Amino acid sequence: MADDIVELDLGVRPEAAVSGAVCLQTDAGTFLTFNAMRPTGRMSPHGGPYMEDAVTAVVEFKRCLVSRFGYPNDEARWGIPQYKGVSYGIYEVRNSTWIKEVVRLNRYRFPETKDDYVRKHFLFAFHDNTFECLADDLTLEVVNEPYHVIFERITRRAFGMSVNRQLLFVQGGGAGTHDEWDSKLVESLGRELGPDYEIRYPRMPNEEDPSYAAWKAAIEREFATLDDGAILVGHSVGATILVNTLAEQPSERKFGAIFLVAAPFVGEGGWPGDDLKPPRDLGARLPRGVPIHFYHGLDDETAPPSHAELYARAVPQARVHRLPGRNHQLNNDLREVSAAIRSLEAGL
Repeated sequence: MADDIVELDLGVRPEAAVSGAVCLQTDAGTFLTFNAMRPTGRMSPHGGPYMEDAVTAVVEFKRCLVSRFGYPNDEARWGIPQYKGVSYGIYEVRNSTWIKEVVRLNRYRFPETKDDYVRKHFLFAFHDNTFECLADDLTLEVVNEPYHVIFERITRRAFGMSVNRQLLFVQGGGAGTHDEWDSKLVESLGRELGPDYEIRYPRMPNEEDPSYAAWKAAIEREFATLDDGAILVGHSVGATILVNTLAEQPSERKFGAIFLVAAPFVGEGGWPGDDLKPPRDLGARLPRGVPIHFYHGLDDETAPPSHAELYARAVPQARVHRLPGRNHQLNNDLREVSAAIRSLEAGL
């Protein structure tokens, strides 16, 4: 079937009322941003899940050959047979006639052009406009930052300019943690590190009841969007899942350093684990040559300081920092972590 439109499940879809789509394309890169919604765990009586605001989705296309943005809007789209059944969402057009036409044209000058010269045809259906492109692949991340910060970053990348060093912060678990608790830790990092760092702070799925499998998948998706040299920081159960994700499945990325804050130890002497079974050789499985730091407050009543000692034995190559007078949130002060990150840049 020609132009078979198949919806892609990338965890979000465009916001229906105000999609706010922006396309930025140069010869160095192609980016698309839009207001995103994500499904919740609650089902609507009308069928399908309730949706919630997911802030801004940033899509980067790999080797985007050509794109078109604008027509048709949603009213026109519903009347065009090619787009029948397409609602607000993200799609791949399989057996694409557009790809076949580009290949046909290219063979006038390059007769040996293969059928897979262009791999994929992507389609984004927004409120009032449509974006389509031919590219090899895409990556999508959800970003909770002011839009001017996002746009400045993708502009630098689109024009081949140097970008700030990336830092991924993995939140802890518990209801309201992302917005009410660990956001203060991210703010502390931002103040201490300044504008030279791009801090990514994704919302983990079902934060009130963390699942290792779901969080591991979300973390691996974040890994795919990072550049080599990115810094990893995890807090509480997010740190525990982060370190075990790194041990279980090595990433293709070469990380700059790993910082684990108030990480509960799962296993003998620590917390019991239902869906998380850390390997006995945890330290040996972590990325080689990458600095690893544990930070633990000595007044931590959630994950007692004894957990830091368990990690010291499990990951002997790590540096363990024991901080007097600091609680599970390190009193919302990550100055020691920030200083260690800056020392990496100085080569100390």
